[in-house]
Parts: sequence; structure tokens; C-alpha cells
Amino acid sequence: MKSSALRFVVLLGVVACPWACADNDGLVLSSTMEDSGSPLVTPDADASLPPASDASSDASDEDAKPAAPTCSDGGFCLTELPTSEVLYAVWGASDGSLWAGGSRSILHWDGTAWKTAFTWPDGGAPGVRAKIIVGTGPEDVWAFGDGPGPGSSSAPAVAHLARRDSVLAWRAVTSDLEIRTGSSGTAWAAGPSDLWLAWGYEGLWHVRGEDDAGHVVAERERGSSGQPLLAVPYGVWGFGSDRVFASGYDPTDTPVLLRRTLDGGWVNAVDASTVGHTPWHIHGTGPGDARLWSYDGWTTRMRAVTADGTLLAPEVQRNGDDIPACRPMLASAVRSNLAWVSDGTTVCRYDGSSFEMIPITVGGYPRFTVHALWSNGTDTWIVGEEKPRAIGGPVRGFALRHKGGS
Repeated sequence: MKSSALRFVVLLGVVACPWACADNDGLVLSSTMEDSGSPLVTPDADASLPPASDASSDASDEDAKPAAPTCSDGGFCLTELPTSEVLYAVWGASDGSLWAGGSRSILHWDGTAWKTAFTWPDGGAPGVRAKIIVGTGPEDVWAFGDGPGPGSSSAPAVAHLARRDSVLAWRAVTSDLEIRTGSSGTAWAAGPSDLWLAWGYEGLWHVRGEDDAGHVVAERERGSSGQPLLAVPYGVWGFGSDRVFASGYDPTDTPVLLRRTLDGGWVNAVDASTVGHTPWHIHGTGPGDARLWSYDGWTTRMRAVTADGTLLAPEVQRNGDDIPACRPMLASAVRSNLAWVSDGTTVCRYDGSSFEMIPITVGGYPRFTVHALWSNGTDTWIVGEEKPRAIGGPVRGFALRHKGGS
């Protein structure tokens, strides 16, 4: 068995790879202005000045200038944010409301505009980055951040939107969760008191809600030997309480894809020999059109899931050479013939037969690092970080919206 420290190093390398391993220049700041894509242009010293003009001609020229573009050629349009914070997570409810997690705050889209809905207390969780937003509806949303939580120097920051004493509000809650700062994770919610969180070393957690004292009720999933079920979890997804899948390294450092059974146990969802040397990142559709997507760093697969949790033969199997632009480290699958995926720099849409790269750059700038995406088939959102035009320029968050169906 490898050491715990080695597993942790592997975890950090994996979760950083969607961005750090990308070879697109939209991620790495260049060392020169020329490489940044927007070189400074200065006029010759002896160039003649343009003729002076009166105020009326200046106004006419200004009015004649075309408006700066706000949408990409692929139909993704910038939305105005109330903060410059980088955004790390996004999730939407059935009523059209949307939540995004920033470096200090949680933002809410009410259908027309973004507003700041919650900010962690200064003394409780400085520098929180809300890496996960997940919920079951507009009145049950969770945010998990990689900064220290209230009252603890090691537990993550957790906030929960819920109705308490007839008042719907966010509040920071305490927990016994153990999540490594700087890492990323995934979560899936089956119901208000049935949430699954895969994050951190030995961190596959079953969250049962919060108690009256504002403390998260959760237990770490363990195998039959009593050891944590996964030494390093990579992902979790489900199609109901009886069809929950989890992937990662087991305690023997073997990559596995597991399925939870009705009695609460776990079994191999596929032959362990087919997983390969790297665990699968997993995500899926809704339960009505149950499809499980997996990605192992090279091969992308989509499998139908039967009512008893059986995974059928892949309906889609693509190697990296087949979809080089959009290896789906990030994904939002709507149904078997519609999914949005990203490798952190580009975005692709799967239409049931092929992957098509959809432009997201607006007017040549800004260039974007994609941290999260979400789609319900009508609205598709991507959020993340805007690359500065110049070395040392300001770093800002962004939220792009694609409307009008697939």
C-alpha cells in the first residue's frame, strides 16, 4: 500500500489537471505582451497628430462606434456580476434560479440579474473558494468551500440555504468533514437529507442534512473491513438513492468504479480490470434518461443505467484523438443526446453522435479559464476566471449564458 502522503499528492495532481495540464494558451499567462495576445501598440514618435475637431464631430464619431460585443460566435453571452471574484462552481434549480460560488461569496441569478446572496464571515472563513454548489431545489442548496470553516482550523467551509423558522436564508454551518485545502471535489444530491460528497483523502461522505445547532450530519463511507471505502475519491453521481456510483482509488490503491446497493453496501459496478490505471471521473444525466458518463484521462464513455443499477455496454466511446479539443474533465449531461463538456479551456456540445466545439471568446477578449458548467437543456452556463489582457492585469470572474435550447 502506498503512503497517505503519496495518495494526497496524487489527488492534488488529479484535481489540478483540468487546468494545469491544459495546453491551451487561454490558461497560462505569457511572459511577454506579444504572447498575451494583446501587444501594446504605440505610435511612432514623429507621427503627425490627427486634425483637431469640434465637439459636435467628436460626438458623432462616438455615436458611430459599434458597441463592444457581449456574446461569442457560439451564442454564449456575458452577464454582469456584482463582484470581481473568480467563480468556481455553478448549479441551477428547477425554477430557473442559479447559484454560483466565488472566492468569498455565493451569488444568485434570479432570472434577470446576479446578486450577492451570502458572504462568509470575516472571522469564520477567510479566503474561502466555494468549489462545490449542489442542491435539490430552490430551498435546499449547499456550498462547500476549501477554506477553514467556522470554529475550526481544519474543517472546510460549508454553507446551507434552507428554510428555518419560516425564513429562507443562507448560513454558515459547522462540520466534521475533512477536506484538503486547495483540492477539488464533486457532489450529487438525491434529496434534502441525502447528499453525497467526494472530496479529499479518504473523503467519500454521506451528508444527512444539518441539525438544530447548525452542524452538518454526515458519515464517511466505509467498506466491509471498516476502512474508508475510497482512499482517494474521484467522483460521485447517482440516479436515485439506490443507484449511487463512486469512483477513485480503493484502500489497496486499485482504481475502481463502485455502486451502492439497496442494503447500503458497495459492489464493483464494472469489472475492476476494465478501469485501467487511472480512476474515472464520472457524471451523468437525470434519472429519467439515466446515462453515466466517465472519463479516465484518455477515453470518454457513456453507458445506460438500468433500473437495478446495471451499467450496459458503452453507447459512446471516444478516445482523446477523436475529441482533442474537449476532453470532458468538466461536464453537464442533460440527456443521452445532449451534454456540455469542457477541458478547462474549451467547451464542446455533444448532440448524440458527435462533439462540436462551441466558441466562448467574446470579441477576441477576454479569454477564459472554465471552472464549472451547468445546463438544463434550455439554459447553459459556464463560470470561471478571465485571463488578464496583460501581465499583472486584474483577474476577474465571469459567467457566460447560452440560451435557446441545445
